[in-house]
Amino acid sequence: MTSLRELNLRSCDNMSDIGLGYLSEGVARLSALDVSFCDKVGDQGLLFLSQGLFSLRSLSLNACNISDDGIQSVVTALHDLTTLNIGQCSKISDRSLGLISTKLRCLTSIDLYGCTQITTVGLEKIMQLPSLSTLNLGLWHKK
Repeated sequence: MTSLRELNLRSCDNMSDIGLGYLSEGVARLSALDVSFCDKVGDQGLLFLSQGLFSLRSLSLNACNISDDGIQSVVTALHDLTTLNIGQCSKISDRSLGLISTKLRCLTSIDLYGCTQITTVGLEKIMQLPSLSTLNLGLWHKK
């Protein structure tokens, strides 16, 4: 699968952290990955991605079981991400938004739909991204 560039595994019930580990070893040129609604994907899977998928530009993790620790792994290694979808990830907080705003300077689009732990403090940091053109805040309530 050396020529694979985009992979959509959205809602694949058996996709897990272990699966992401294998994926990160075998598809180094992958630029877009969607594992949204894969509830067995968590922080360990993001650590695996950050150790092998350095060509990623688009990452969709909506409704995955991830936290600020997983986001830290991603933003520390995958600086060229332009799209990050983390909507409905209930463990994501302002800490993640701070990390994203300092590490992902090329980000143009972020989905924060239904992220209930974020506040205006984190949003103010995200709004400072120089290339940000799309911000989804559906179901967000000011705290």
